[in-house]
Amino acid sequence: MRQVLSTKYSHWEYEAEARMFSILKEKIGECYFKEFDDDMVLAEVQVGFNSEITRAQLAAALGDLSESVTCFKVRPAFGSFRMVRNENESLWK
Repeated sequence: MRQVLSTKYSHWEYEAEARMFSILKEKIGECYFKEFDDDMVLAEVQVGFNSEITRAQLAAALGDLSESVTCFKVRPAFGSFRMVRNENESLWK
């Protein structure tokens, strides 16, 4: 099972994603969580193309992390099926 969960399709290598396994102890409602710490640091948030979250809403959700986390909106790439960083920052309020 661990091999299946840690396997990623080679065409998605560009995502530079890291996967980790952790024992989740903290439960809020029906969901389990692990706080970010020295072992798991949030580095980047990519906001989906159709997401309506604003910069201010995201910053509020990130709290103290908002200063150290790179956040940007993505858009469909021209001529492929990839999502890329939207360089036009003015399109994200």
